[in-house]
Amino acid sequence: MQHHPLPRSLLSSAGVAIRHLDLHCCRLGLPNNPYSPVQTLQHVEYLSLSDVIISEMALHRMIEVCPVLSELHLSMIDGLHRICFHSCTLTTMSISRPYVPLSEFSVSGTPAIKSIIFSYVNLWRIPTFIINVGNGRYPKLGLKLPNIDSPSLDTFSSKVSLPYITSLVIGMKFMNGEELRKTIHILNLFKYLQHLEILCFYFGLNSEVGYVDWEVVSETAICQNKHLTHVQLRGYSATVGELDFARCLIVRAQSLRSMDISHSVDLTPEDISRQTESICRLGKASPLAQLFFTRSADSGYKRRKEARFLDRVTML
Repeated sequence: MQHHPLPRSLLSSAGVAIRHLDLHCCRLGLPNNPYSPVQTLQHVEYLSLSDVIISEMALHRMIEVCPVLSELHLSMIDGLHRICFHSCTLTTMSISRPYVPLSEFSVSGTPAIKSIIFSYVNLWRIPTFIINVGNGRYPKLGLKLPNIDSPSLDTFSSKVSLPYITSLVIGMKFMNGEELRKTIHILNLFKYLQHLEILCFYFGLNSEVGYVDWEVVSETAICQNKHLTHVQLRGYSATVGELDFARCLIVRAQSLRSMDISHSVDLTPEDISRQTESICRLGKASPLAQLFFTRSADSGYKRRKEARFLDRVTML
């Protein structure tokens, strides 16, 4: 796809009053240009760059000329090895699908940062990773991972714990017990996890009986979690694997407040009652934990498309 240059004059004139700037598939300046592509973006509060060609230094300079910037989203930015922005107003940031591995990430220059989401970023391979914004304060960090059986996650058995991650999104197909054990191993790497979202991608026939190669996992396989408060199962099909996983979580999550189950199949009130009883059959670690069932609005086509993407996406 060709990246056409964005006229400097266009950004300069827009920068006078624009507050929300979203740029996709364009080029901002020459590849090695160290200067900001615009002199100032005086009123920009929201900036999103997706598949934009801009030099690493120019991007850092561009952030500096946005004096009221509060929200920044970067996706598919080529050549971005370092993220060490300087902004006193930036509170929210997301980094998605980098084209090259990050060598440095630091929030020391963004003292107001509150939330950062990494999508398909291999945090384990970043040599310099600084998330302390001062005074012992840390922003909330979220991580989105590919499907659990993706080749990108083949080496997770050797990964070290990432205690600073507070929210996690990951896809599962619930085809066998090995997949569930791998997921449990990954969950045990995030000791301070508060929010967990599971994207359920089972597209076979609904079955609560089980599969030939399914082995029920002991609920003790998941370490007791004192911080997990919210769980969402999106695309739930009421299979034995999904039920087994939900049961493991509710037995071990001591601070759980809600488990939101968005089901992709039709469930009657009787079905929901039976599912709830089965999930809670071994009790609940948190007496405040509640289960909520809602019908998913996502079509089967949309879910299959998302599943294919998460099978192919790579982590750098």
